[in-house]
Amino acid sequence: MKKIFILSALIPNLMLISAHAAAANEPVVQQTSTATVASAPVHTASKFSMGVCDANEVFYRAKAIQEFEQHRENRLKEYQKSFVQQETNLRKEHEKLEDKMKLGKEAYIEAEKGFQGKVDEARKRFEEMRKKIDLASADAEKKVKEEILKIVMDLKKKHSLGTVFDKGALLISDEVHDLTEEAVKLVNERLPSVKVSIPPVKG
Repeated sequence: MKKIFILSALIPNLMLISAHAAAANEPVVQQTSTATVASAPVHTASKFSMGVCDANEVFYRAKAIQEFEQHRENRLKEYQKSFVQQETNLRKEHEKLEDKMKLGKEAYIEAEKGFQGKVDEARKRFEEMRKKIDLASADAEKKVKEEILKIVMDLKKKHSLGTVFDKGALLISDEVHDLTEEAVKLVNERLPSVKVSIPPVKG
């Protein structure tokens, strides 16, 4: 599966939603080290007392993230094209600076200052665009992560599970309910896209 560049640390490595927190309407996400979970007796109406969900897989398969990533790539191409053109123009202008030497030292110094100002402005625009991409990426990631957590909690309640662990961080027994595929389906139904946009290049 192709990894999406913008998202590295997705859902916490190990997600544990406690039954006590669910009862109190206060979701709790805890992190712990990799462990082996033994079979547990069934204490509820469900066939299983524990569940697992591959949060990273759900994230990468979310249509909202895939759509945003395509939007992001399109904007990056636009930005790159714009900066290449700016670089070309600046190089041509720098080559012409030598002609200013013929007009005298003061004229050259003035032209050099003007050129440097354009270089600084180009760098500033680059940093501003980079920040916009980073902010938009973080916003899209946050929206999808929050929806995944809500879905896992809903599935925990639906299947009467005591706890739900992140699948990728555990060595587990067979006596668990894998929620991954169900979570993928739900995240794509509930959040088919995210309202996050990266502005286009300004003239």
